[in-house]
Amino acid sequence: MFENVVASTCTAVGSYDSVVYCSVCQAELLREEKEIAMLSHTYNSTVTPPTCTEIGYTTHTCSVCEYAYNSDTVAANGHTEVVDAAVPATCTGAGKTEGEHCSVCEAVLVAQEDTPALGHTEVVDAAVAATTTSTGLTEGSHCSVCSEVIVAQTVIPMLENGGNENQGETNENETNEGGNNNQGGNNEEGNENQGGNNNPATAVAESTACAVIIYAYGNTIVVENATDEILVYNAMGCLVCREAARHVSTGITSITVNTQGVYIVKTGTVVKRVMVN
Repeated sequence: MFENVVASTCTAVGSYDSVVYCSVCQAELLREEKEIAMLSHTYNSTVTPPTCTEIGYTTHTCSVCEYAYNSDTVAANGHTEVVDAAVPATCTGAGKTEGEHCSVCEAVLVAQEDTPALGHTEVVDAAVAATTTSTGLTEGSHCSVCSEVIVAQTVIPMLENGGNENQGETNENETNEGGNNNQGGNNEEGNENQGGNNNPATAVAESTACAVIIYAYGNTIVVENATDEILVYNAMGCLVCREAARHVSTGITSITVNTQGVYIVKTGTVVKRVMVN
């Protein structure tokens, strides 16, 4: 007969008592304790794949008692390096040094560091004196690297003609025209003055002569009344445009430029600096 039975598990052995009784008087004749073998674990397996920095393995867990152990380890993969390109600094913006990161886990392997802005390289834009036929410019400055205007030039209006020289010529003409020397014909200088100043063709040519006017409007350089070829240079002195004058047809030559900055315009003997915004 079996008595005191304790079932075995996957973590502990079981037991029972084997007892013999007298079949007549029921006296206990023999009692022996017996062992029941431990049960096997019932495992469920889970695979953990390796990462850039951690090994992989398989975990076996008993569904009854939750005992677990690992097996089948796999080495870590290591990082997949990607270069983070350097960013050059500009006149006004900071840059970055070259770095590296892992394209799989995004871990930073070599950190990029900020580099300071370079600052402007200032170039003086010389002042241009105003005349009676063209406007002038105050002195300014710009950056020779990025062409940003640092000190803007302002337009100086054309000078007003005081009239003294003209008036003097007029008085002289009137004197020569009305005086005895011109009428008498004996004064050679008077004859020359009368012949030169009273020439209608000369008077018309002088009165209709148009001064060359150069200015900027938006991204367009405008040249009025030019009869010679027009040359446009950038602030570094490099020729960027060559245009034939259109004075004969419209009186206006328009030249479009794509980059903001200071330009030098030359036509004939006229040279002017303009700012294109």
